[in-house]
Amino acid sequence: MKSKTTRLLGISFLLTCLIQFSLASISHSSGISTCAPGDVKVLLLTQKENGAFEKRMKLDSMQNDKGSGIFDITFATNETYQSVNISDHDVIIVNSFLPENLTFIQELNSSVANGKGLFFWGGFYPALINDTLNPYLKDMLPIVFDEPFTIEEETYIDQSWVSQIELKVNDNYKFKKSEKNNFTLLQRSVVWESSPLVEERIFVSDAKNDSSVLVYKPERPGTRAGLDFKEGEPLVVYGNHSNGRVLWISMGVGKINATFQQYDTVAIGPIWDRIPIPGTSEEHNKEWNKPFYLWPYFNFFLYQTSMYLAKEDADDIKNYAKWPYSPIPHKLEAILWMSFVGGLWVFNFVLFFTLGRKKKREGLESPEGEKKPDVKGKEKPPGKEDEVESGEEMKITTVASSSNGETAEEMATAKEEVEKNLEKQELEMGDDENEEK
Repeated sequence: MKSKTTRLLGISFLLTCLIQFSLASISHSSGISTCAPGDVKVLLLTQKENGAFEKRMKLDSMQNDKGSGIFDITFATNETYQSVNISDHDVIIVNSFLPENLTFIQELNSSVANGKGLFFWGGFYPALINDTLNPYLKDMLPIVFDEPFTIEEETYIDQSWVSQIELKVNDNYKFKKSEKNNFTLLQRSVVWESSPLVEERIFVSDAKNDSSVLVYKPERPGTRAGLDFKEGEPLVVYGNHSNGRVLWISMGVGKINATFQQYDTVAIGPIWDRIPIPGTSEEHNKEWNKPFYLWPYFNFFLYQTSMYLAKEDADDIKNYAKWPYSPIPHKLEAILWMSFVGGLWVFNFVLFFTLGRKKKREGLESPEGEKKPDVKGKEKPPGKEDEVESGEEMKITTVASSSNGETAEEMATAKEEVEKNLEKQELEMGDDENEEK
């Protein structure tokens, strides 16, 4: 019985594992990507001190420990950017570093216009106030700066007027499965309402009228009269530059070094001007928006946006649940967990019925060790059990002998002897009781 139960339990567990594996395989079959490792070429322009952003981009890249990520990243800093060819990459990510080089900026503008993606993050960019360079940058970006633009006033770091702000999603651009290949894909699986407050950023006054504001800082109605986007300060804005896709993020992340020039403000009649003070500067070296880049959706946002800007098909871009680096149970973990739960359920089921049958079988057997009453219905005194049992054995012997063909006279004689023995036992029991009294 024991071996039979063990075999039944083993077979049930194996069947449960097989069923769970099949269900898990079917449920995940639609999420298989056709992208091979290193398919998407990424150029990342960053300050070499900004290890936080670099580490997160490496997560799903050929530069990670396994060397099996989708992205093949080229890292370019102020020391190495001159050796890179922008046109060799599918998407260019600008984070905290942009060369003040006319040839490079012109090539960047041309590459994006010809179909490359541009992922532009907030940071410290002196190129934005360079009168030779900023026309090419403003032509590409989907946002509008305050004029005159100054990095000391528009780059929000630790100035007295800078404070933490909340993020609000523009409900006009929610993701729709029926239009999965348009820019609303950037809103898929990213719950912006769960984002921590942000602070360090480049202030943007408006968005271009042909762009789309996805996330913004809400402001009171009527405070943005005359602007194209009237809901608040644009923070995440999507647009196109000819054939290229562009996403602007006002917030910066990671360690960013900024050097501000000190100015004197001079009024000439009704016109105010800012005059730089020679030999003066202010260093602002700070970790930008650390809670934001520790946000669980941040790494996935980098992956999803880079894939979309590189013009990968929506079916090849995993959602948050299927992205292998999201902090939730995936295929293997789900199979193991469901198999364990299913096996435990089967084990308990078999154990319950096995123990139930055993208990029922034992209940049908006569109990042992109970005292038997004497012929008068009284409990036998201690030490007399054997004598009574001997008398009973005599009865059984007498009956058995009758079945062997003994005469009636012999049976009567045996009966009288048995009755005499019983009377003698009763007399002895009576004497014992009198002695006890």
